[in-house]
Amino acid sequence: MATLAAPPEPAAEQLDLLRIASALWRHRWAAAAAVAAALLLAFVYLNRATFRYEASAVLVPAEQTSTFSTEGLASLSAVIGVELSPQSGSGFALFREAAESLDVAEALARDERILNTVFSHLRDPRTGEWREPDSLLGSVGKAIRKLSGAPPRAFRPPAGEELQIYLQRNVSISPDRRRALTTVRFQHPDPAFARYMVERVITEADDFLRAKSLARSSDYIDYLEERLGQVQIAEHRSALTQALSSYEMMRMMASSTVPFTAEPFGDVVVSLDPVSPRPVLVYAAAVVIGLLLWGAYVFVVESFRRSSIPAAPEA
Repeated sequence: MATLAAPPEPAAEQLDLLRIASALWRHRWAAAAAVAAALLLAFVYLNRATFRYEASAVLVPAEQTSTFSTEGLASLSAVIGVELSPQSGSGFALFREAAESLDVAEALARDERILNTVFSHLRDPRTGEWREPDSLLGSVGKAIRKLSGAPPRAFRPPAGEELQIYLQRNVSISPDRRRALTTVRFQHPDPAFARYMVERVITEADDFLRAKSLARSSDYIDYLEERLGQVQIAEHRSALTQALSSYEMMRMMASSTVPFTAEPFGDVVVSLDPVSPRPVLVYAAAVVIGLLLWGAYVFVVESFRRSSIPAAPEA
């Protein structure tokens, strides 16, 4: 009958702990050297790093949907079998998709300040023309594409497609799942540009949703006006008239200059101190990495030391 292995005795455990503590103590100067080297590298990194500031804005839904009458739209939907309610799709819920869309990126790409700042590394400082930067990584990528048989990628000046990729990677748009709030964040070495980018993203995304709503409302209005000249049933004409009034109000609000789907809850806030990198976290990580390297060094040295000791002869 198989028997379970007996648990290690407390004396053996204490012996192992004492052995580990003794090995660490023998290499205590290696710990100081490893931590000092890691702190030195952290110091060099912080003196060469680019510090980034964060601009953020909290958005709330623009107050507009409460003004619409849905009674006539519900009656009209029952008549023609089509959902026509202005509230059937929430523009605020689509704000993130709008901000990351190609249409918004192309609108922002027409802003010379944004294009020149985001893609400053692609500008020739002497001529001011767009040019492909020379880099080892780019050369390796070209060689890999050539060896793999993939067609070469020709360089072109940055436009909406390139800015869309940049926005998706660098602009954080975080809807709140519990409340009707959305937070827009962007980090950049220039705090003034960080604020400007957040403001422009909010404006262009709101204008994009405004234009879509304006086009949709205008199409519905044209349809309803045409149907009013054809329908003779009083009940149907009443439903068409109420629907036409609602969409006229929608077109009026979409034609105004106030925020249409989302508006900032206060001003855009820019951090007073850089948010990345954080010196305290960098130095703390350096200490931890130094201690880990010290532990790995002790393990390797002690393992090699034990393997080099000849085994005692058997009695």
